[in-house]
Amino acid sequence: MHRLAKEVVVSERRLRLPHHDVRLPPPNQRFSRLVRMPREVVFESAVAEVSVDRLRPDVLATFRGRPFWVEIRVRHAVPPEKLADIRAADRTAIEIDLSGLPLDADRFAIRDAVLDPELVTWLHHAKLNAAVAELEEKLCADRARRAAKKACAEQQARLADRRAVTRIREVVGLPWREAPPSAEEVRVKAAGLSPLIDRHMRGSACFIVPPRAWQSRVLCETLLNRLPWEPIQPGPLLVSLVRAGMLKPGMLRQDDVARRDLLTSAVDGYRDPAETLRAYLDALADKGLLRSRSGILFPVEAARSRSLERERRAVLVQRSFDDAAAKARNGMLDFREWMAAPVHNGRSPREMLDAAAAEWSAFASTLQSAVSMLDPAAEP
Repeated sequence: MHRLAKEVVVSERRLRLPHHDVRLPPPNQRFSRLVRMPREVVFESAVAEVSVDRLRPDVLATFRGRPFWVEIRVRHAVPPEKLADIRAADRTAIEIDLSGLPLDADRFAIRDAVLDPELVTWLHHAKLNAAVAELEEKLCADRARRAAKKACAEQQARLADRRAVTRIREVVGLPWREAPPSAEEVRVKAAGLSPLIDRHMRGSACFIVPPRAWQSRVLCETLLNRLPWEPIQPGPLLVSLVRAGMLKPGMLRQDDVARRDLLTSAVDGYRDPAETLRAYLDALADKGLLRSRSGILFPVEAARSRSLERERRAVLVQRSFDDAAAKARNGMLDFREWMAAPVHNGRSPREMLDAAAAEWSAFASTLQSAVSMLDPAAEP
């Protein structure tokens, strides 16, 4: 088959050639160009198996006075070493692939295959080299354009970050707007929830009102205005705070994570309001006032009363100790040591926080009497 194919090329002295789609290798294959070739070439001469510069093409033809190499593929393609030599010598060369023909194909079938442009592959051509060089030039220009665009975008992003840091730093530095207790705060205090408000948290500077104001609103919407089976969504809570005008200007949620992290690290006291709100809800959950189910928070009515009662007792103990320390002449124990000391029926104040109601009442009375005895006005 190989011999008959060479005889066809030599006797016909013509071939039909395909156009060639030149593409750069991945990942830059989007750069391509169709190189148009003559549909048919008629050779001035064609000779089989002629040695040229230590190379032996299957057929050496001449087209427009220039060498034209023809390789025939039956079992094996042109070896890489030979292909490299062809390209190094800048030889125009094609390969005719007959590997799909049956081995018993007759001369007519072989002739039809040799003249079929669909079976022809370009190995090398000056036009192809020029096309590749043009595509590589376009690739370099595209890379330079992308690099310049990226550098410009990064510069703009840095400028925007600096402006954001300056603006947020100025806003965070604004003082809180003092105002009389709101209706929510009055309601929270009437419900015995005072120990849960006025908690200063990182991010409180992002609010225009003191912590007691926005925390009172959160408590009303999470505990007082909600049934135990109603979920607590931080998003609507934040929207409620925004609509109530409790956030400073420009303190809405930062969707850009990198920008949010930059502001958190660069601006003292800044924290994304949504994260601040979530931290406050987590603090309520830690006290047993909220429970998490599949990542969603719900109010806990029974635990609320127990936790608040313990919180009220802790506040009373702390205030009594502070009063006693202020009135005592000879000094007192450290608060932590005193909380662990047996001061009432062998039990420590820390243990009394969880005592039954009657036992706690007796302890509270004893505590108040002890503080009163330290009052100089009470001395005879």
